[in-house]
Amino acid sequence: MNEKEELERAVLEKFIAAYNDEHGEARLDLVSRGDAPDGVVRLGNVEIGIEVPHFYGTELDARNAHGRAGDFKSIREDGELWNEHVKNSTIPLEIRIPRAVNDILRSKSQKRYGEATWLVIRYGTRGLWTKPDFEMNRELIHVPVHSFRQIWLMCGVESSHGILRLA
Repeated sequence: MNEKEELERAVLEKFIAAYNDEHGEARLDLVSRGDAPDGVVRLGNVEIGIEVPHFYGTELDARNAHGRAGDFKSIREDGELWNEHVKNSTIPLEIRIPRAVNDILRSKSQKRYGEATWLVIRYGTRGLWTKPDFEMNRELIHVPVHSFRQIWLMCGVESSHGILRLA
């Protein structure tokens, strides 16, 4: 299993744990891993496809989350990464984070999936924003017309960070 597949499997497992914690009797079970969608779960007798995109806020946040950021000197030497870091450090999180979610929603809404597919967006950066931050700024997240049965946001890298239904 490559790194992408391992990450998707971990996200599916953590989403299932968070969903089951919140919904008690209505339990999700992992049926299989795939490519499009990224996985299939079962809710009662119904199989549901799960599509799992990730966002981190910035490229540097993504590199940090995966242990690839390097030291400060190497970041400064990578002109493109440094410019992005400087630009994003001046954008408040309450703009930057919802913008990243909206970009994913816009991109994924343009694609067609089976009628029983959920979108589960994973926020992959620890501590910058939490579930209460997403709830407080929910009006900044715009869900376009889409083909998903449900859309969920995982509010962190662990199931304990909570989930938020967006549609």
